[in-house]
Amino acid sequence: MNPPKKHSPHLIELFSYQPGLFLDTISKRIIMSSDRELGKALRIPTSVISKIRHKAIPISAKNLLAIHDVSEISIKKLRKMMGDSREFFN
Repeated sequence: MNPPKKHSPHLIELFSYQPGLFLDTISKRIIMSSDRELGKALRIPTSVISKIRHKAIPISAKNLLAIHDVSEISIKKLRKMMGDSREFFN
């Protein structure tokens, strides 16, 4: 019997989903040199940053909003940077 999946595979396994690159881009944008500094600026635990970076968990809505608040990048652009090209509102 297969164990239950702990994450959303349709998001995690997208070819274009590169959370490490995404986090690096955000770090450069807000001038942070480490995941520890990034986590502190975003008020996200470093362990969560690490799990996102290694595709263990997806970026939650709460974390996406924190990134938006600190970086001042629109949610739409952040989603695009993450490789999410779905259109929700036309």
